[in-house]
Order: sequence, then structure tokens, then C-alpha cells
Amino acid sequence: MTAAETAAVGLARFRLGTERRHATRWIGALFLIALAVTAALLAAQAARRTETAFARGLATGNASNAVVSANALGSNPAQTVQLREHGMHVLDNLDRAPIVTGHGRFGGITLYRVVNGQVDHRLDVGSAFGLVAYDNVAGRTIETLRLHSGRLADPERSDEITISSATARTTGWRVGTHVSDLFEFDVDAYDFATGTPRLDRAKQLSLNVVGIGELPNELLLTPALRVPRVFLTPAFQRRYPNSTFYINEMIRLRPGTGVTALRAAVGTSNLIAPDVGMTVAPTDDGLGKVESANDPLIRGLWAIAALAALVGLFLVAQSLGQSLATRADDHAQFRALGATRRQRLSMEVPSLLLVALGAALVGALLGFLFSPLTPIGAARDAEPRPGMSIDVGLTVAAIALTVVGVLVAALPALLRLVNSSALPGPAAVERREQRSHIADLEARRGLGVPAVVGTRLAFQAGRGRTATPVRSVLASLILVIAAVTATVAFGTNLGHWTITPRLYGWNWSAAVGSNFGAIPPEAQPAVEHFPNVTAASALNVGTLTVAGHAIPAIGIDRLWASLAPDINAGRLPNDSKEIVFGARTLRRIHAHIGDHVQATVGTTQVDLTIVGTTTFPAFGNERFGETGLGTGALGTASLFPVHDESVPDGRYNYLLLRFAPGTEAAAAHDLRAHLAKEGCADTSCVMTDSRPAEIDGYRNARGLPLVIGIVLILFLVATLVHALVSTMRRRTSDLAVLRALGCTPRELVAALRWQGLVLTVSALVVGIPSGLVAGHLAWSAFASRIGIAPNDTLPGLTLLVGIVALIAITTAVAAIVGSRVPSTIRRHRFAAS
Repeated sequence: MTAAETAAVGLARFRLGTERRHATRWIGALFLIALAVTAALLAAQAARRTETAFARGLATGNASNAVVSANALGSNPAQTVQLREHGMHVLDNLDRAPIVTGHGRFGGITLYRVVNGQVDHRLDVGSAFGLVAYDNVAGRTIETLRLHSGRLADPERSDEITISSATARTTGWRVGTHVSDLFEFDVDAYDFATGTPRLDRAKQLSLNVVGIGELPNELLLTPALRVPRVFLTPAFQRRYPNSTFYINEMIRLRPGTGVTALRAAVGTSNLIAPDVGMTVAPTDDGLGKVESANDPLIRGLWAIAALAALVGLFLVAQSLGQSLATRADDHAQFRALGATRRQRLSMEVPSLLLVALGAALVGALLGFLFSPLTPIGAARDAEPRPGMSIDVGLTVAAIALTVVGVLVAALPALLRLVNSSALPGPAAVERREQRSHIADLEARRGLGVPAVVGTRLAFQAGRGRTATPVRSVLASLILVIAAVTATVAFGTNLGHWTITPRLYGWNWSAAVGSNFGAIPPEAQPAVEHFPNVTAASALNVGTLTVAGHAIPAIGIDRLWASLAPDINAGRLPNDSKEIVFGARTLRRIHAHIGDHVQATVGTTQVDLTIVGTTTFPAFGNERFGETGLGTGALGTASLFPVHDESVPDGRYNYLLLRFAPGTEAAAAHDLRAHLAKEGCADTSCVMTDSRPAEIDGYRNARGLPLVIGIVLILFLVATLVHALVSTMRRRTSDLAVLRALGCTPRELVAALRWQGLVLTVSALVVGIPSGLVAGHLAWSAFASRIGIAPNDTLPGLTLLVGIVALIAITTAVAAIVGSRVPSTIRRHRFAAS
């Protein structure tokens, strides 16, 4: 063994001994790495779990790909029975289509809860409160109910029911409740003239609640939008065969089959009974809308993960740089004894790898322990397997990236250490320190010793072993402040948009009517000129087909003081030959304002000119097929005529009303009472908001900027603490010299306060404008993608409060750290002696 090798072995043994004695040097770095890994991994796992929760929930429940509905409600009992039989034949024919691989059937029945002789209208859902299974498939092997408690009702028991959670919330029923206040209405127990049930012909039921759950497709809706349901058995259907007034067929399609093929199959099947109204609600469309609504939440979580990793990398680089710098004298001794660069490098790398691996494992463990907090938002309710979870791929990637990141973060300091040519003893000053011009200016202005010293500590790194990483500290602060500002700006715009109906297309106070029926002409004047109404328009619901794409559409006619969604670009249509599209729809059909398109409305071919773009509220006669945000078409009402055999003279589906300011709530209440007397007691008769389903997902994301801000502020505080503590420890000799020259302890503490303030203000000056620009670009890109007008809102008050709070935090942190300066100087003197 050569002398150099012998020296290296001896030094390695010495090194091992010092590592044991000074292991606490790595604790700070390990803590920072573990914090960054935990934050980044938890955010990444939350993003992944939130992104896939709805799809996994549907798959677990064997959800259908689409729901095909046959309307069996006629103008009298005989016609209703005939339409129901025809609808059954149509659906039976559809079930035999080659593209259908599975199906289950529910029937909608007229079921009312009657308490003290009064109908409980809280359970009116606009379609059917009761869903009765026609087979042992619906709700069991296709659209399997997600049970929250209890069990599925026995198919052979007509007295057992499963209820939805919305029903449980509204009625207070629980598993084991005996229900005796529900009444079933056959088709001959319904007053078709007034649209109200006849209690004298109702059949009182005796039922037992055995379970509470949801259909998988209901999970695509937020709990606030889920309607009350009672799920009844095939045995109940056989006992009350004349209760059904519409039929839902749950369809599973052959893989690779799209909704266009299904619509074609429905149209073909409908030919055997064209008197039956058929609608198609593709579940895949609903899943797409929910995933689109979740997109900001998911992107925000990935942003948290990236920011946590990036800021953590900056802090870890600073901490590791300081830890490695304390070894400069050891390396000088090793070099003097003949150790090569490679040998000295090989003695440092294992320590770094051990710290990185240990911190990564701690972060992975904490990420697993906190995983029950995910997914977040609406996806939390859709998660099929709540509780602790670990994403093996993300965890392995996080551990690998942590090891690589630590090595990359430590590389500059490590190379400086092993390439240093300094002799043992006090490290030589290899270059002249660059002075701070701002500190010189403060000195000339006579601002005092604390201001000048604090500014020099903030901007001058120092020399040799006393150097502090001021550049990386300032860069970290700028990055975090810019990220916080961008997040606040985006969050302010998102929050303002989701609570401002006009910005998502609802530009009126109320909509009176129904998707599936016409307003009787004799009833229109009283509604149109109801007290406190200041403007009125009429709206029809329809569908437009362009280039093979079925587009949900609305048509609006001005009655007086026109009401319509705000136009984002262009203008409103003037006649039935002009059309306005949503921005996303325009992209989908590859068209622009000014283009001419060939379209089909029903069976009519029309040539339309595109005159503008707008943002749409939710209107439509197919579930998950409504207009919404940047999706849909807007024309005149005559372009989408109403077909309602029960109201042959009816022209419109809805009347849009604007109430006088300050009277909205009272006017809507009075209007509901008026319509209830006229036979329309359903809560859906008067809508005061019809926001697209995506809005609820975006509302769930409103709290995310706050979470991001808190995470970033923690990193910001950690950066400030790290910078001040580093100054106190690394510049102790400089502070001791100042103390010897006459500086009081109070002035030294004030110097640290000035250092923190100078760093903070400098970062604010650069970070806030950068963050506002980034927030504007992010919001504009988001608004363009979903098809809304940007409508930027500047978070001035929030930023002002944040600036004041940050300066207060900086002052407090500096005071706490600065209080330790005198004792640190005394220890330094004792060690020097």
C-alpha cells in the first residue's frame, strides 16, 4: 500500500469518527429535504388520485356508457300506457344492436311523500323521485349502486327500498326506517290538465329502507346537485305495473364505439315507434366535463408539487453548501497528506447519498400517512377506495429524484470544496469581495450603522469560510414571492368568476319553464309582466349538428329589454340564418367568426353565418349534453322550434326574467307561489341559477390557491430563517468585530432586522410584478381554453395585506434570531481563546 493510500485510509477512519461526532450538521439539511419531499409527493399523489377518481369510480360501479330515455308521458292515461309499451319495444330493439354489450332498465314512476295532507315538494326532482328496476341488472351489475350504508334491496321484495343520500338528508330516513308516508300514483291518478297528482287516487305504500347509496353516474355531480331518489325493486314493478311514465335504459357499448354510432342506433330503433320521444345522455360526456372542471385543481396540485420541489432544491443547496463549507479545513489537511480529489470526493458522496435516501424515505412515509387527505374536491366523494394509499410509481420516482436532486444541489459546493487549493488553517481569501453600492449610498446618506451593516449582510456574501449564499437566498425569495403573487392573482380571478353568474352566461334573474315542455300562451303574459320584472326574453332548447358533431343549442327571442348571455366577441344573431358558438365549440368544428357552416336542426338543413362567441349557462334536454361555458350554440328561438303535443300553440320552453335590483329573492319566491297555484309546484319551474356542471368543480378549486399560498409562505419563512441564522453563525467573527468597535447588542439585532427587510423588499420589488404578469398569462390561458372572457381582476387589497404581513413576519423572525447574537459572540470568543 502506498503512502497516499495509507494516508487516505487513515483519513477515512478519521472522517468516520468526525461524522459520528458532528452528525447533527446534517439534521437541518435532512429536515429541509424531508419537508420538500413530503410536500411535493403528497401534492403529486393528490393530483394523480384526484385526476383518476371519477374514472375509477365509474369503472368500479360498472357504469353505463350512456343512458337512453324513452318518454312515455302522454296527454291522457291511455296515451301514456300506449307510449310506455311503444318505448319498451324501441328499447328492446336497441338492446339487440351489435354495438350494445350490456343493458339494464329503470322506470321513472310518480312517487310523492305526503305529510299532513300536503305534498313534500322538497323531493320534487323535475323527472322522477322513484326509479323502479325492471330487471336484476339495473343498479346491481350495471350502474351498481355505491352503498354508503346498509345493503341493496332484495329484488323479490316489493317492500324494500334503497334511497340516495340526498333523500336521506332531506327526509331524515336511515337504514331501518319504516316509511309509510310515500304514495304511488298510477297513470290514472294524475291530473293531466293541471299537471298535479290526485291524492284521492293515490296508493299508500309501506316500505323499509335497507340501504343508502348512489348510482355511479350520480358521482359525476357534486352532492349539492344530486337529486333525491328512491330505488325500488323488480317485485315492486310487477306489483304496480302502471306506474311508469318514462324509461331509462343503461347502455354499455362495445369498446371503441362512440356516441355518434349510438345516436344512429337509437334513431333506427325509434323508427318502429316514432311517437316516442328518445333522448341520449352519454356518460362519457359527463365524465369529460367533470374532468375538465377538475383540471384547475389538478394543475394546481402539480404546481404545488413542482414549486415544493424547486424551492426545496434552493433551500437544500444553501444548507448543504454551508455544511460542506465547514469541511474546508479538513479537506485542506487531507490534501496536504496526499489525498486525491477523487478520494476526497468519494468520502463526501456517501454522506450526501445517506442523507438524501433517509430524507426521501421519511418523506415517502409521511406522504403515505397523510394520503387519506386525498383526493380533494368533488373527487373525494367519487373515490372508490378511500383511506391510505401509495402510488408506487410516484414514490419510486420521488426517491430517485430526491437522490439526484440532492447531488445536483450539492455539486457546486462539493466541487469548490474538492478543488480548493487552500492550505490548512484559516481559509485564504481567493478573491476580492464586491461591495454593495446600495450600502455605500446608505452610508453617505447617514442612515446609521444598523442600516448599512444590514444591507451589506443582505447583498455581500462575505469571504472565505464566512461567506453566505446571498444570491441563492434572494433568488429563492423572488421565486416564492412571484409564485405566491401569481397564485393569488389566479385565485382571485377564479373566485370572482365562479360567484358571478353573468360571467358564466346567466345574465338574468330567473328562467321559468321546462326543457321538455312548452309554456302555454295564455300563461305567458302574467309571467312576462310579473311584478318587479324589468326585462324579459324567451328561450328554446335544441340541438344543432355541424360536421357530424351534435351541439347543444339555445334560441333566444327578445320580448322586451332584451336578455341574452354577454357576447365575448362579435355580436348576437339577428335572424335564423346567424349563429353564435362557444369558443370550445368553434375549435371543435374548426371554424371562426365570419365563416359559413352547413348545419342540421332536426331534419332541416340550414346555412348559418357565425357572428360571435359567448359563454353559456346550462340548458339542454339531455343529461350531460347541456350547453355550458364555451360549449354550445346560440341562435334565434325560431331556429329551434318547440314540439309539445300537450301544448300545440306553445312557442317557448322558457321565459327569461330580470328582476329589479334588491327584489330578486322576494320576486322569485312570489313567482314560485303564483306558479304553484297554476299547477307547477316543482322547484325546477323557476330556476334562479343554472350554472354549468364545471362551475362546481372550479368552485372546489377556489381554496387551492390558499393551500398553495400557505405551502409557499412556509418555504418563504424557512428561507428567511435560514438566511438570518446563516448570517449569525457564519458571520459571527464579523459581528464580534463590530461589537468590539462599539456596536451595542441592540444595534446588532437591528442590523439583522435591516438585513431581513432589505432581502424581503428587494424580493417584493422583483417578485410581485413578475407574479402579476405570470398570473395574468395563466388566467388568460385558462379562460381561452375553457371558452370564457378573461375579465382580469387585480388582487390589490390581498397583495397589500400580504406585503404588510410579510414585513411583519420578517421583523419578528429577525428579532427572534437576533436575540441570540450576544450569546453566539460570547461562545465565539471563548472558542477563539
